[in-house]
Amino acid sequence: MNYMKQDFYDQLTLRNGFFISRDLQLKIKECSLVLAGCGLSSNFAVLAARLGFEKFILIDGDNVDESNLNRQPFSLNHVGLNKAEAISEIIKQINPAIRSKIIAQYIDSSMVRGIVSEGDIILNTVDFTEVTYEINEEVASQSKISLFPLNIGFGALLLVFSKNSKSLIEMTGGKIARSDKEFLLSLYKNLEGYKLPNYVKYHLVGVFNYIRKNGFFPQNGIAANINSSLMAMVIVKYLNREKIRFAPKPIFLDVREDKWL
Repeated sequence: MNYMKQDFYDQLTLRNGFFISRDLQLKIKECSLVLAGCGLSSNFAVLAARLGFEKFILIDGDNVDESNLNRQPFSLNHVGLNKAEAISEIIKQINPAIRSKIIAQYIDSSMVRGIVSEGDIILNTVDFTEVTYEINEEVASQSKISLFPLNIGFGALLLVFSKNSKSLIEMTGGKIARSDKEFLLSLYKNLEGYKLPNYVKYHLVGVFNYIRKNGFFPQNGIAANINSSLMAMVIVKYLNREKIRFAPKPIFLDVREDKWL
């Protein structure tokens, strides 16, 4: 089969029918997505490609390592490769017509305005630094939306920001958090309508001890895939002009305790 023939896109999105109208499918095709960080957003990129998104700006200075394989769509042959380059390769295996701009470097303050201006929707999945907040502020100033996902236990939590929503700096108590622990605790205090799953809450001290000892937050593939679905659903609803929830109210789903909102 010639995968470059004219009707490939129609075949790729054929089973989207009924639930995704032709007009909405066209909006999906034309929407430009900025993935600021290609780790947590990598599963989303694959799902987005299957939904029919074709415009991606992929930005990350990190390389794939073995510890990513438990939750991200990379394989052994990607280990050592830049994440933005690797995810571009993966999604083009789904749809060769995808146009992906690759920026294989970490985002610094001087890049923020430019990368936000290139996309319609921004996924803010960079590591917790000043840049995390700067992206959030720039998105608001350009009247766009950004998605901020977190993997928590066997569930996912997603915050959506706009110029009219509460900002990320407000969500972390008016100051820039300097550690994962500080960030997560200050954020949790300002979420509306969310409670930690009991199995996480009861072991919260242990979780933070784990972070302090190992230098990273524990994450698994179940949570990562739930988050990719939450992000995709929010974007589809947004493009379809449906009502979505904005910060400080989160969108979340935990499949271990069957909690969702």
